Amino acid sequence: KELQVPASPDVTVYYEDSLGGPAHEIDAFFQDVARELETAIGWRLLESPAVVLTADRGTFIRMVGSDKVAAVAIPRKQLILIDHTRMTLRPFTLRNALKHELCHLLLHQHIESSRLPRWLDEGVAQWTSEGLSEILMKRNPFLVSRAVRTGDIIPLRHMETSFLMSEQGLLLSYEASKSI
Repeated sequence: KELQVPASPDVTVYYEDSLGGPAHEIDAFFQDVARELETAIGWRLLESPAVVLTADRGTFIRMVGSDKVAAVAIPRKQLILIDHTRMTLRPFTLRNALKHELCHLLLHQHIESSRLPRWLDEGVAQWTSEGLSEILMKRNPFLVSRAVRTGDIIPLRHMETSFLMSEQGLLLSYEASKSI
């Protein structure tokens, strides 16, 4: 499919014809989202990112290799991929998803990736985006406290570079990162 690109100095959005409205929304609120992140974290965004907005869930899954997420940041490429089909589901909103993924890029612009533990990267992104996680599984606010009580909590050292990929392990990893 041919992708369109609106002209903007702050962000480049690649989108299919059917997503012209959401692409222009991103362009319209990008500066506000970036400033909110910069204020919260105290660092400036050093590079303008590119955003790929997809209208097909299957295409998105093939691009990211997982059906458990709705958006992904790829820091080494200053790229954010967003599955627009999931943005109308609660609690997902296009603005919060962008803010969450942009936070990952901002952190990686200032901290060498090898020195930024995954749990910290994810926890800060959730904090700045009002608890939004890009995972699509059912949230459980008691999951971490139950894991602590039962001794099933995942040690931080096991979440430094990646999260467990089982549904329960992934959910616990995200919830633990958010709570930290």
